[in-house]
Amino acid sequence: MQCKKFLVNCLFIMGMLTLIVLLNKKESIVNAEEINYLKNNAVSSIQITEKDLIEKKAFIVSENHGIEDNTIMKYQFITYLNQVKNLRYILYEISYSSGYLLNEYLQTGNESILKQVFSFYKGSTFYTKDEYTFFQKLYNYNQSLSFDKKLILIGVDIEHSLKSAKTLYNYYTGEEINDINEILDLKFTDLLLQFLQKNVANFHRFYENIVWQEREKMMLENYLCLKAIYKFETFYAQLGARHCLRDIASDNYQSFTYLLNTDELVNLTGKIVVFNVFYKDSKILEPYQFNNKFYYRSNLISSTYQTNNLDEFSERFLLFNLNSESSPFNKRLVWYNLFKNNELKVTTDYYDYIILINNSNAQVPLEI
Repeated sequence: MQCKKFLVNCLFIMGMLTLIVLLNKKESIVNAEEINYLKNNAVSSIQITEKDLIEKKAFIVSENHGIEDNTIMKYQFITYLNQVKNLRYILYEISYSSGYLLNEYLQTGNESILKQVFSFYKGSTFYTKDEYTFFQKLYNYNQSLSFDKKLILIGVDIEHSLKSAKTLYNYYTGEEINDINEILDLKFTDLLLQFLQKNVANFHRFYENIVWQEREKMMLENYLCLKAIYKFETFYAQLGARHCLRDIASDNYQSFTYLLNTDELVNLTGKIVVFNVFYKDSKILEPYQFNNKFYYRSNLISSTYQTNNLDEFSERFLLFNLNSESSPFNKRLVWYNLFKNNELKVTTDYYDYIILINNSNAQVPLEI
Protein backbone atom coordinates (compact mmCIF):
# COMPACT_ATOMS: atom_id res chain seq x y z
CA MET A 1 0.00 0.00 0.00
CA GLN A 2 2.84 2.42 0.85
CA CYS A 3 4.50 1.65 -2.50
CA LYS A 4 1.21 2.38 -4.27
CA LYS A 5 0.87 5.69 -2.43
CA PHE A 6 4.46 6.61 -3.26
CA LEU A 7 3.91 5.78 -6.93
CA VAL A 8 0.69 7.82 -7.04
CA ASN A 9 2.49 10.76 -5.42
CA CYS A 10 5.37 10.51 -7.91
CA LEU A 11 2.96 10.40 -10.84
CA PHE A 12 1.08 13.38 -9.41
CA ILE A 13 4.25 15.46 -9.07
CA MET A 14 5.37 14.52 -12.59
CA GLY A 15 1.92 15.41 -13.90
CA MET A 16 1.95 18.80 -12.18
CA LEU A 17 5.43 19.60 -13.57
CA THR A 18 4.21 18.66 -17.06
CA LEU A 19 1.15 20.87 -16.54
CA ILE A 20 3.30 23.86 -15.62
CA VAL A 21 5.34 23.43 -18.81
CA LEU A 22 2.17 23.18 -20.90
CA LEU A 23 0.54 26.14 -19.17
CA ASN A 24 3.45 28.35 -20.18
CA LYS A 25 3.66 27.12 -23.77
CA LYS A 26 1.77 29.26 -26.27
CA GLU A 27 1.59 29.41 -30.02
CA SER A 28 2.00 32.76 -31.78
CA ILE A 29 -1.48 32.90 -33.27
CA VAL A 30 -3.35 36.18 -33.58
CA ASN A 31 -6.66 36.50 -35.39
CA ALA A 32 -8.10 39.99 -35.84
CA GLU A 33 -11.68 38.80 -36.36
CA GLU A 34 -11.63 36.80 -33.15
CA ILE A 35 -10.05 39.64 -31.17
CA ASN A 36 -12.55 42.19 -32.46
CA TYR A 37 -15.43 39.89 -31.60
CA LEU A 38 -14.10 39.31 -28.09
CA LYS A 39 -13.57 43.04 -27.53
CA ASN A 40 -17.15 43.76 -28.58
CA ASN A 41 -18.60 41.00 -26.42
CA ALA A 42 -16.65 41.36 -23.17
CA VAL A 43 -18.31 42.12 -19.84
CA SER A 44 -16.62 42.46 -16.46
CA SER A 45 -19.31 40.72 -14.41
CA ILE A 46 -21.39 37.56 -14.61
CA GLN A 47 -24.10 38.04 -17.22
CA ILE A 48 -25.93 35.12 -18.76
CA THR A 49 -28.27 35.65 -21.71
CA GLU A 50 -31.99 35.50 -21.01
CA LYS A 51 -32.27 32.66 -23.51
CA ASP A 52 -29.74 30.56 -21.57
CA LEU A 53 -31.36 31.38 -18.25
CA ILE A 54 -34.76 30.27 -19.54
CA GLU A 55 -33.77 27.23 -21.61
CA LYS A 56 -30.79 25.71 -19.79
CA LYS A 57 -30.91 23.49 -16.71
CA ALA A 58 -27.23 22.84 -16.00
CA PHE A 59 -24.66 25.63 -15.54
CA ILE A 60 -21.13 24.23 -15.53
CA VAL A 61 -17.96 26.28 -14.98
CA SER A 62 -14.44 24.91 -15.42
CA GLU A 63 -11.50 25.76 -13.22
CA ASN A 64 -7.83 24.95 -12.63
CA HIS A 65 -7.71 24.08 -8.94
CA GLY A 66 -5.57 26.12 -6.54
CA ILE A 67 -6.18 29.63 -7.93
CA GLU A 68 -7.57 32.25 -5.54
CA ASP A 69 -10.15 33.86 -7.82
CA ASN A 70 -11.93 30.53 -8.32
CA THR A 71 -13.77 30.84 -5.01
CA ILE A 72 -14.67 34.48 -5.69
CA MET A 73 -16.11 33.50 -9.07
CA LYS A 74 -17.91 30.49 -7.59
CA TYR A 75 -19.64 32.59 -4.92
CA GLN A 76 -20.70 35.19 -7.52
CA PHE A 77 -22.10 32.56 -9.89
CA ILE A 78 -24.07 30.77 -7.17
CA THR A 79 -25.62 33.91 -5.71
CA TYR A 80 -26.36 35.31 -9.20
CA LEU A 81 -28.14 32.14 -10.35
CA ASN A 82 -29.99 31.84 -7.07
CA GLN A 83 -31.32 35.38 -7.45
CA VAL A 84 -32.18 35.43 -11.18
CA LYS A 85 -33.26 31.80 -11.67
CA ASN A 86 -34.02 30.56 -8.15
CA LEU A 87 -31.34 27.92 -8.71
CA ARG A 88 -30.75 26.05 -5.45
CA TYR A 89 -28.68 22.93 -6.11
CA ILE A 90 -24.89 22.99 -6.20
CA LEU A 91 -23.10 19.88 -7.46
CA TYR A 92 -19.64 19.93 -5.92
CA GLU A 93 -16.47 18.13 -7.00
CA ILE A 94 -16.28 16.26 -3.73
CA SER A 95 -17.51 12.89 -2.50
CA TYR A 96 -21.16 12.42 -1.61
CA SER A 97 -20.29 11.78 2.04
CA SER A 98 -18.37 15.07 2.35
CA GLY A 99 -21.00 16.90 0.32
CA TYR A 100 -23.76 15.70 2.65
CA LEU A 101 -21.82 16.89 5.69
CA LEU A 102 -20.98 20.25 4.07
CA ASN A 103 -24.68 20.72 3.32
CA GLU A 104 -25.40 20.07 7.00
CA TYR A 105 -23.03 22.92 7.77
CA LEU A 106 -24.80 25.18 5.25
CA GLN A 107 -28.12 24.49 6.96
CA THR A 108 -26.97 24.57 10.61
CA GLY A 109 -23.78 26.64 10.79
CA ASN A 110 -22.14 23.97 12.94
CA GLU A 111 -18.47 24.91 12.54
CA SER A 112 -17.22 21.59 13.90
CA ILE A 113 -18.74 19.83 10.86
CA LEU A 114 -16.93 22.21 8.51
CA LYS A 115 -13.59 21.64 10.25
CA GLN A 116 -14.06 17.89 10.25
CA VAL A 117 -14.79 17.71 6.52
CA PHE A 118 -11.75 19.81 5.66
CA SER A 119 -9.55 17.58 7.81
CA PHE A 120 -10.28 14.69 5.42
CA TYR A 121 -8.60 16.57 2.55
CA LYS A 122 -5.33 17.77 4.03
CA GLY A 123 -2.71 17.81 1.29
CA SER A 124 -5.15 18.67 -1.52
CA THR A 125 -6.15 21.90 -3.27
CA PHE A 126 -9.46 21.72 -1.37
CA TYR A 127 -7.63 22.20 1.94
CA THR A 128 -7.25 25.98 1.63
CA LYS A 129 -8.31 29.09 3.51
CA ASP A 130 -10.06 30.25 0.35
CA GLU A 131 -12.36 27.19 0.22
CA TYR A 132 -13.00 27.35 3.96
CA THR A 133 -13.92 31.03 3.81
CA PHE A 134 -16.10 30.37 0.76
CA PHE A 135 -18.27 27.99 2.79
CA GLN A 136 -18.54 30.47 5.66
CA LYS A 137 -19.72 33.16 3.21
CA LEU A 138 -22.13 30.73 1.58
CA TYR A 139 -23.61 29.82 4.97
CA ASN A 140 -24.16 33.50 5.77
CA TYR A 141 -25.82 34.01 2.39
CA ASN A 142 -28.00 30.95 2.94
CA GLN A 143 -29.17 32.38 6.24
CA SER A 144 -30.59 35.39 4.40
CA LEU A 145 -32.82 33.23 2.17
CA SER A 146 -36.34 32.03 2.70
CA PHE A 147 -36.78 28.26 3.05
CA ASP A 148 -37.89 27.78 -0.57
CA LYS A 149 -34.75 29.50 -1.89
CA LYS A 150 -32.09 27.99 0.38
CA LEU A 151 -29.07 26.44 -1.31
CA ILE A 152 -28.47 22.69 -1.16
CA LEU A 153 -25.01 21.28 -1.77
CA ILE A 154 -24.46 17.73 -3.08
CA GLY A 155 -21.16 15.92 -3.64
CA VAL A 156 -21.12 14.28 -7.08
CA ASP A 157 -17.54 13.00 -7.16
CA ILE A 158 -16.30 9.52 -6.28
CA GLU A 159 -15.40 8.77 -2.68
CA HIS A 160 -11.87 9.97 -1.92
CA SER A 161 -11.80 9.48 1.86
CA LEU A 162 -13.03 6.46 3.80
CA LYS A 163 -12.84 8.63 6.93
CA SER A 164 -15.43 10.90 5.35
CA ALA A 165 -17.65 7.93 4.44
CA LYS A 166 -17.40 6.54 7.97
CA THR A 167 -18.23 9.92 9.48
CA LEU A 168 -21.35 10.21 7.33
CA TYR A 169 -22.48 6.69 8.21
CA ASN A 170 -22.11 7.36 11.94
CA TYR A 171 -23.74 10.81 11.63
CA TYR A 172 -26.68 9.59 9.56
CA THR A 173 -27.44 6.34 11.40
CA GLY A 174 -26.49 7.37 14.94
CA GLU A 175 -24.44 4.18 15.15
CA GLU A 176 -20.69 3.82 15.66
CA ILE A 177 -18.80 1.81 13.08
CA ASN A 178 -15.02 1.45 13.25
CA ASP A 179 -14.34 0.22 9.72
CA ILE A 180 -16.49 1.63 6.92
CA ASN A 181 -15.81 -1.50 4.86
CA GLU A 182 -18.13 -3.36 7.23
CA ILE A 183 -21.09 -1.89 5.35
CA LEU A 184 -20.11 -3.56 2.06
CA ASP A 185 -21.90 -6.81 2.91
CA LEU A 186 -24.95 -5.26 4.58
CA LYS A 187 -28.42 -4.96 3.04
CA PHE A 188 -29.96 -1.48 3.08
CA THR A 189 -33.42 -0.28 2.09
CA ASP A 190 -32.48 3.37 2.68
CA LEU A 191 -31.47 4.97 -0.67
CA LEU A 192 -28.83 7.16 0.92
CA LEU A 193 -27.12 4.20 2.60
CA GLN A 194 -27.30 2.18 -0.60
CA PHE A 195 -25.63 5.07 -2.40
CA LEU A 196 -22.94 5.40 0.28
CA GLN A 197 -22.28 1.66 0.08
CA LYS A 198 -21.86 1.86 -3.71
CA ASN A 199 -19.41 4.74 -3.38
CA VAL A 200 -17.29 2.88 -0.83
CA ALA A 201 -17.12 -0.08 -3.23
CA ASN A 202 -16.17 2.31 -6.06
CA PHE A 203 -13.44 3.83 -3.88
CA HIS A 204 -11.66 0.48 -3.86
CA ARG A 205 -12.44 -0.15 -7.50
CA PHE A 206 -11.03 3.20 -8.65
CA TYR A 207 -7.92 3.42 -6.45
CA GLU A 208 -6.86 -0.11 -7.32
CA ASN A 209 -5.97 0.96 -10.87
CA ILE A 210 -6.70 4.73 -11.16
CA VAL A 211 -8.21 5.01 -14.63
CA TRP A 212 -9.39 8.62 -15.00
CA GLN A 213 -12.04 7.84 -17.62
CA GLU A 214 -13.65 5.49 -15.10
CA ARG A 215 -13.96 8.38 -12.68
CA GLU A 216 -16.08 10.30 -15.21
CA LYS A 217 -18.39 7.31 -15.60
CA MET A 218 -18.68 6.89 -11.84
CA MET A 219 -19.59 10.57 -11.53
CA LEU A 220 -22.35 10.04 -14.09
CA GLU A 221 -23.66 7.06 -12.09
CA ASN A 222 -23.57 9.25 -8.97
CA TYR A 223 -25.51 12.00 -10.75
CA LEU A 224 -28.29 9.58 -11.70
CA CYS A 225 -28.53 8.30 -8.12
CA LEU A 226 -28.50 11.82 -6.70
CA LYS A 227 -31.25 12.98 -9.03
CA ALA A 228 -33.39 10.03 -7.92
CA ILE A 229 -32.82 10.92 -4.25
CA TYR A 230 -33.10 14.74 -4.41
CA LYS A 231 -35.43 15.25 -7.41
CA PHE A 232 -33.60 18.37 -8.65
CA GLU A 233 -33.98 19.75 -12.18
CA THR A 234 -31.44 22.58 -12.37
CA PHE A 235 -27.98 22.86 -10.87
CA TYR A 236 -24.66 24.73 -10.83
CA ALA A 237 -21.31 22.94 -10.85
CA GLN A 238 -17.76 24.31 -10.86
CA LEU A 239 -15.43 21.47 -11.75
CA GLY A 240 -11.86 20.81 -12.79
CA ALA A 241 -11.43 21.69 -16.47
CA ARG A 242 -11.02 18.04 -17.49
CA HIS A 243 -14.64 17.37 -16.47
CA CYS A 244 -16.20 20.22 -18.44
CA LEU A 245 -15.99 19.89 -22.23
CA ARG A 246 -19.45 19.19 -23.66
CA ASP A 247 -18.14 17.21 -26.65
CA ILE A 248 -15.26 14.83 -27.38
CA ALA A 249 -11.99 16.33 -28.59
CA SER A 250 -9.21 14.57 -30.50
CA ASP A 251 -8.01 12.74 -27.39
CA ASN A 252 -11.36 10.85 -27.27
CA TYR A 253 -11.76 11.60 -23.55
CA GLN A 254 -15.41 11.52 -22.45
CA SER A 255 -15.80 14.15 -19.75
CA PHE A 256 -18.50 14.14 -17.08
CA THR A 257 -20.19 17.03 -18.92
CA TYR A 258 -20.09 15.14 -22.22
CA LEU A 259 -21.69 12.12 -20.53
CA LEU A 260 -24.40 14.33 -19.00
CA ASN A 261 -25.10 15.82 -22.43
CA THR A 262 -25.36 12.49 -24.26
CA ASP A 263 -26.79 9.96 -21.79
CA GLU A 264 -30.51 9.38 -22.47
CA LEU A 265 -31.27 8.66 -18.81
CA VAL A 266 -29.96 12.08 -17.79
CA ASN A 267 -32.20 13.96 -20.24
CA LEU A 268 -30.00 17.08 -20.41
CA THR A 269 -29.09 17.05 -24.11
CA GLY A 270 -29.02 20.67 -25.27
CA LYS A 271 -29.78 21.89 -21.73
CA ILE A 272 -26.19 22.39 -20.51
CA VAL A 273 -24.38 25.72 -20.71
CA VAL A 274 -20.59 25.60 -20.21
CA PHE A 275 -18.25 28.41 -19.14
CA ASN A 276 -14.62 27.61 -20.01
CA VAL A 277 -12.16 29.48 -17.78
CA PHE A 278 -8.68 30.55 -18.87
CA TYR A 279 -6.02 32.22 -16.70
CA LYS A 280 -3.22 34.67 -17.41
CA ASP A 281 -0.29 35.75 -15.23
CA SER A 282 -1.78 33.97 -12.24
CA LYS A 283 -0.38 31.88 -9.42
CA ILE A 284 -1.46 28.33 -8.71
CA LEU A 285 -1.14 26.36 -5.47
CA GLU A 286 0.33 22.89 -5.86
CA PRO A 287 0.26 20.25 -3.12
CA TYR A 288 2.85 17.50 -2.93
CA GLN A 289 3.95 14.84 -0.46
CA PHE A 290 7.45 13.97 0.70
CA ASN A 291 8.42 11.53 3.44
CA ASN A 292 4.73 11.15 4.37
CA LYS A 293 4.36 14.88 4.98
CA PHE A 294 2.23 17.33 2.98
CA TYR A 295 3.73 20.47 1.48
CA TYR A 296 2.56 23.23 -0.85
CA ARG A 297 4.25 25.47 -3.35
CA SER A 298 3.05 28.36 -5.48
CA ASN A 299 3.89 28.62 -9.19
CA LEU A 300 3.28 31.41 -11.69
CA ILE A 301 1.54 30.46 -14.92
CA SER A 302 1.75 32.89 -17.83
CA SER A 303 -1.36 31.51 -19.55
CA THR A 304 -3.58 28.45 -19.83
CA TYR A 305 -4.44 29.04 -23.49
CA GLN A 306 -2.47 28.30 -26.64
CA THR A 307 -3.04 31.48 -28.69
CA ASN A 308 -2.12 35.13 -28.19
CA ASN A 309 -5.67 36.42 -28.70
CA LEU A 310 -6.48 36.69 -25.00
CA ASP A 311 -3.24 38.61 -24.35
CA GLU A 312 -5.13 41.68 -25.57
CA PHE A 313 -7.07 41.84 -22.30
CA SER A 314 -5.75 43.02 -18.93
CA GLU A 315 -8.90 43.24 -16.79
CA ARG A 316 -9.03 41.02 -13.70
CA PHE A 317 -12.23 39.23 -14.80
CA LEU A 318 -13.88 39.13 -18.23
CA LEU A 319 -16.73 37.04 -19.57
CA PHE A 320 -17.27 36.53 -23.32
CA ASN A 321 -20.48 35.16 -24.81
CA LEU A 322 -19.49 33.05 -27.84
CA ASN A 323 -23.00 32.64 -29.25
CA SER A 324 -23.81 36.09 -30.60
CA GLU A 325 -24.87 36.34 -34.24
CA SER A 326 -21.50 37.59 -35.52
CA SER A 327 -19.47 35.10 -33.53
CA PRO A 328 -16.71 33.15 -35.32
CA PHE A 329 -16.85 30.67 -32.42
CA ASN A 330 -20.17 29.14 -33.43
CA LYS A 331 -19.13 28.89 -37.10
CA ARG A 332 -15.76 27.14 -36.85
CA LEU A 333 -13.43 25.51 -34.35
CA VAL A 334 -11.43 28.23 -32.61
CA TRP A 335 -9.46 26.15 -30.16
CA TYR A 336 -7.78 27.87 -27.21
CA ASN A 337 -7.28 24.82 -25.00
CA LEU A 338 -3.75 23.53 -24.59
CA PHE A 339 -4.11 20.07 -26.11
CA LYS A 340 -4.71 19.73 -29.84
CA ASN A 341 -8.18 19.22 -31.29
CA ASN A 342 -8.70 18.48 -34.97
CA GLU A 343 -12.36 17.46 -34.86
CA LEU A 344 -14.73 18.85 -37.52
CA LYS A 345 -16.78 20.81 -35.00
CA VAL A 346 -17.22 24.40 -33.80
CA THR A 347 -16.09 25.95 -30.52
CA THR A 348 -19.59 26.19 -29.11
CA ASP A 349 -19.99 22.44 -29.39
CA TYR A 350 -17.62 22.41 -26.42
CA TYR A 351 -18.45 25.55 -24.45
CA ASP A 352 -20.66 28.64 -24.73
CA TYR A 353 -18.75 31.29 -22.80
CA ILE A 354 -15.10 32.07 -22.14
CA ILE A 355 -14.03 33.52 -18.82
CA LEU A 356 -10.59 35.12 -18.53
CA ILE A 357 -9.01 35.63 -15.12
CA ASN A 358 -5.92 37.84 -14.88
CA ASN A 359 -3.36 38.27 -12.12
CA SER A 360 -4.94 36.01 -9.53
CA ASN A 361 -2.97 34.93 -6.50
CA ALA A 362 -2.67 31.30 -5.49
CA GLN A 363 -4.92 29.91 -2.82
CA VAL A 364 -3.48 29.69 0.69
CA PRO A 365 -3.12 26.38 2.57
CA LEU A 366 -5.43 25.93 5.54
CA GLU A 367 -4.20 25.42 9.08
CA ILE A 368 -6.81 23.95 11.46
